[in-house]
Amino acid sequence: MAFRIEKEGFPYSDLQDWLGGVWERQVFVQGNALFPNKANGYRIFVPLPAETNWL
Repeated sequence: MAFRIEKEGFPYSDLQDWLGGVWERQVFVQGNALFPNKANGYRIFVPLPAETNWL
């Protein structure tokens, strides 16, 4: 799915998908992001990338 930014902001932005759904992007202090759909309540959670370079 591809998204288009409708209203840019921090920590909240509004996005629209190709099917017309409106999503809100919430960026948290840790770098995690949550994308709740305003109409149907679905949520997409994108965790902070794990550190892969261990010493």
